Formats: sequence, structure tokens, C-alpha cells
Amino acid sequence: MNTTDLRIRRVGVVMIVLFVALFVNVNYLQVVRAKALSNDPNNRRYLIRTYGAPRGQILSSDRQVLARSEDTNDDFVRQRVYPATLLTSHVVGYLSALEGATGLEDSQAHHLLGDDARTASNLVDYFLGKPQPGAVRITIDTRVQDAARRALGAQTGAVAALNPKTGAVYALWSNPSYDPNPIASHNFDAARAAVKALDEGARPGVARAFQDTYPPGSTFKVVTAAAALQNGITPEATYDNPPVLELPDSNVGLRNFGGGTCRADAGGRVSFRGGFVQSCNTTFAQIGLQLGPDKMFQQAQAFGLNVPPPLEVSTAASVFPAPPGFEGARSSLAQAAIGQFDVRVTPLQMAMVAGAVANNGTLVRPYLVAEVFDGKGRQVSVTHPRPLAQALSPDNAKTLKDFMVAVVAGGTGTAGQIPNVTVGGKTGTAQHAEGQPPHAWFIAFAPAEDPVVAVAVVVENGGSLGSDATGGQVAAPVAREVMQAVLTLKPDAGG
Repeated sequence: MNTTDLRIRRVGVVMIVLFVALFVNVNYLQVVRAKALSNDPNNRRYLIRTYGAPRGQILSSDRQVLARSEDTNDDFVRQRVYPATLLTSHVVGYLSALEGATGLEDSQAHHLLGDDARTASNLVDYFLGKPQPGAVRITIDTRVQDAARRALGAQTGAVAALNPKTGAVYALWSNPSYDPNPIASHNFDAARAAVKALDEGARPGVARAFQDTYPPGSTFKVVTAAAALQNGITPEATYDNPPVLELPDSNVGLRNFGGGTCRADAGGRVSFRGGFVQSCNTTFAQIGLQLGPDKMFQQAQAFGLNVPPPLEVSTAASVFPAPPGFEGARSSLAQAAIGQFDVRVTPLQMAMVAGAVANNGTLVRPYLVAEVFDGKGRQVSVTHPRPLAQALSPDNAKTLKDFMVAVVAGGTGTAGQIPNVTVGGKTGTAQHAEGQPPHAWFIAFAPAEDPVVAVAVVVENGGSLGSDATGGQVAAPVAREVMQAVLTLKPDAGG
């Protein structure tokens, strides 16, 4: 074989190798990697296909449109619009070609896009590749949500309100809030700036009502009181009434709010019931020490703490430390019994606690999605109430309910009173940082005889009153306005 033939053969071999490599690569891209590449968020065709797809509406309980799609003149064809702007943004979330989806826009996407084959017609549409966008009606009532917004005003904080019997959530308001419309915009520079602003300053992107946690202060005495009742401590049990309670394993004493003693019963001691109505720290620190960490932890778990509430949007878990965390530090247990130390809760969780007391001790699953409709407007699913746990016995729940009614009738929560309505509640003033004003809390339910609303309010750093604030002064009036809105409007949450 001459040199020329050898060279030709080599070129031929190289060409064959190149064709084989090209064939393998094309098949790898079109078969093995096709789906991944097609669905790569950096693929502009994927973005156009995903965010330009027909998408159904999100409706409030009172039939207000919270999210809808509008036609555009750009490649994306459609854009999400949020008529309620700031009012429901933390719950509804947003759909952005730049940032993806959050909130209900994310969790309910399969319903909104029509990828739900639970009816015969939907099944046919689904397999034909032509799903019909559905719609979702949620339990949030914009009138109750707006009542929460107006009552909280410019103060930083949050409100959660729900039906204690069904778990339907009437309101989840967090202030400050944000407008999702710029984020959904197809102007990516504006969208980027809007997203960046969510984490700046007062962090308007944080859903304080269900994704942020706070020390609950004396509102946690509801949990401690439930643990006491469940473990045989009677309302008449009495405790020492010192101006300063000496704590074990500590050289720092525990004081009551204001620094004095509580109003004593006969014999100079304070009863369990009296300590609750007066929100007496020294009484409840003694109760916590008497119960011990295991019983306190078990009761907190029974109310749903240490697990994120099972809502249709991402929620934060409220926390009561596990018993090993109190070994050699019983003073910390005394602090935890009054809602301090490492106890952290969301307003949603505390509304659930109040609701469980109101609902004969039964903790129910909270929910936001009331109904789902297919592309032809037919109801394809409806949410029904579902119990999560029996947090305390019905008899003990009745006793604790009476305690909470007494708090509003003549204790620390009188600002939560509603004319001609029996309200039960508990105040809280929570220390959280050295040199900072306390957070103001109030949890409540109404009417006590047949509760239809349970609410929790937290006002950060004492709100308008700062260091002089108490939960009774600052948070209770906010809760009262929200409860009145529910009682007046009688929202239809569905389900």
C-alpha cells in the first residue's frame, strides 16, 4: 500500500469516527437528554411555553379575583396579574418568568394549568395535550383580611384568623407586605429590583403570619395551663406569691410584669386560675417546674408545635425545646413555661392553639384551598375538616376556656371585649432582645359558647407604644376588630 492510499484510509477512518460521534451525540441529546433540556429553566423556549400557558384564576372566599392571566404582546403571550396587590401576596404568591412561582401559585399549579385528570373530560384533554385551566377558590376572605390590615395599621406584625371547628383560614396578614405585580412583569430589570427589595429593610417578603417565629410570652401560658389540667392540677391549686421567684440553677430571679406580687387568694397564695387571669409569671414558672420538661414537651407537641402546620403553602414550625435541652438548667424550664427561653411560635400556630381550646380540645388541620374547579367551571374537589389531634380533654378544654373568658371579662385582656359577645383570650408581652421593646401578643376566640373564629396577633417591638406596650393594650384591639369582622360578615370559606 503506497503512502497516498494510507493517508486516504486514515482520513476515511477519522470521518467514520466523527460520524459515529455525531450520531451518538444527536441521539443522546434528542433521546436521553431531550426532556431535561426541554425543561431547563434557562431554555427560553421552556420559559415561553411554561409562563405563556393558559392558567386559571385564584379566587377569594368572597369571590374576589386574586390572580388572573392577561394577554401580552411579547413572546410570553400571557402575564399573571394580581388585582389585590399587597392584600394577599404572601398567601397567593407570584408567578414570574424570572423568579419562578411561590405560594399558592406554586402549590396549586397543577389545578390552575388544568393538569388534573380527576374527571373524564380532563383526562381526555390531558392526554391530548390540551389541558383546560382550572380555578381555585381559597378560604381567605378579603374583607376579613382587610380588617386585619386596617387594624394593624402601620405597625410591623401579623394576624392569623381561622375557624376553630373547620380549620378554614379567614386571614393571614403580615405587615409590611409587597406588590407581586412588578415581580410578575416581563420587564426583567424591574422584576429583579422588586425581588431584591423583598429582603431589604423591614423584609416585606417575609410572611410573618406563618413563616416567621417569635417568642410567645404569656400567650404560651395557655399551653402550660393545658399541661397542668391534663396532669391533674386543679384550678384551686395554690402557689407562693413572691415578688421575685428564686430559680434553680440560677442566680437571677424571675419577676412578674411590673415587678410586684400578684393579687393573692386566701392565705396569701395565688391560685392556678387566679395566676392565669392575672398572667402571673411567678405562678406559671412554679407550675412549669412542677410539671417538668417531659410533660411540657408532650403538651406542646399535642398542640402541634415542632412540626410545620400542614398548610398549602410553606410554613415554619413553632418550637418548644426537647427535654434534654433542660438538663441542668431548670431555670430555663421556668422561663419556657411563660413563653420565653427558646420557645418560638408563628401567629398561625397560636391561632391554632386558641382554636383547639375553643373547639373542645380538638386541634383541626388548617387549610387555604376550599374548592377546585375544572376548565368548564365544575367543582372537582372540596376540602372537608380534618382533626389533627386531641390536644386536651373536652372537660379540661372547658375549664381552660373559662379561664380565657375571665381574662377578657376582667383580667389583662379587657381591650378584646366585643359588646354582647363572650370572648376568651390571653395576652402576652414577650421579651426578645436586649434593649429592644417587647413584642405584644393576643390570642382569642369568639363567641365562647359556639366559637366561629380564633385569632392570634403579634405586634413587633410594642408597635406604636414601644417599651410601654403590653399585649392587652396593643394587640388585643387588633384581634377584636378582626373577630368583629368575622362575626359581622360571616365569611363562607367553603369546604
